[in-house]
Amino acid sequence: MRELAMKISERWQIPQNENKGEEPLIRCFCDTAPVLERYWAQKAGLGWVGRNHQLIIPHAGSMFFLGEIFLPFEVDVYDEPMSNRCGKCHRCIDACPTRAIIPDEDFHAERCLSYQLIENRGELSDEAKSSMGDTIYRCDRCQTACPWNRFSTPTQNHLLQLSQNFSSMSKEMWHNPTVEDYRRLFKGSAVKRVKFDGLKRNIKAKKT
Repeated sequence: MRELAMKISERWQIPQNENKGEEPLIRCFCDTAPVLERYWAQKAGLGWVGRNHQLIIPHAGSMFFLGEIFLPFEVDVYDEPMSNRCGKCHRCIDACPTRAIIPDEDFHAERCLSYQLIENRGELSDEAKSSMGDTIYRCDRCQTACPWNRFSTPTQNHLLQLSQNFSSMSKEMWHNPTVEDYRRLFKGSAVKRVKFDGLKRNIKAKKT
């Protein structure tokens, strides 16, 4: 996604800073910098942030990547921010296995199964262990429960398809992956955020 954003920005033919040490005039991101992606996406009129704290795009759902292009100037026309269309729906709240989503409260990130399986560098919480099921990385139950995702369609982009290395992994191989397996399978992938030790921790907790 970041590479795609860079290709798009090149079409505008904006000169880049050539002096070493200076920031470029255009910056492109895709989960590679502390950018409030969902906030700016909503401000730009792409969709709204739902009760599951995900950006929901009408007739597309919430399962997609967000990319950003930062420009050194204002553009002429801006879309209006989109209002929330969740209505009285609470399916994501009901689906959350660790009660991280509670109405009228801030999102409880430390309870979230995705946080526990990816960002938590310590021991998994008892709640996470009892709720993870067959999951060893992240959790999308609040998204799969969202009725707006009935409009989503699988991507046909070959760069986002399962690699042959990944699809050839057997259940037995997943039980005892090596460091070489980890590096080969997840090269260039966000899955590497969990680290090898974290992935092994998750697999061990799932097996027990």
